[in-house]
Amino acid sequence: MTYQPDLFTPAPERHYFNTVPTQGADLVNKNEIAGRQEREILAWYKSKGDGVNFTAWECFNRSGNKMTMASVKRSMTNLMNSGHLEKTLELRPGEYGERYPNRAYAITTKGLNAKL
Repeated sequence: MTYQPDLFTPAPERHYFNTVPTQGADLVNKNEIAGRQEREILAWYKSKGDGVNFTAWECFNRSGNKMTMASVKRSMTNLMNSGHLEKTLELRPGEYGERYPNRAYAITTKGLNAKL
């Protein structure tokens, strides 16, 4: 359960999933970094125009090692769950070649404010 100080203050948006015991300011900082990563990936998708799709591996390569592969996958999953990205039917070779293809994601056709 997320911390909510009272009924009139919304709970903070959760971008980072605390799988390693982190508390206080460090947890807040990691959540802010994760939110920035999501915004960066979404901005990159938007800059490429309509009808394009990318795999997590392609997004990771584009990031120039500023993000880990796990962070890219988490960001893309969060963007998909919030309705910004959607899975396509297209599979492309990933980091381990054609034997292990990656699913491509695209900007959702339902609109950027859609909730799935």
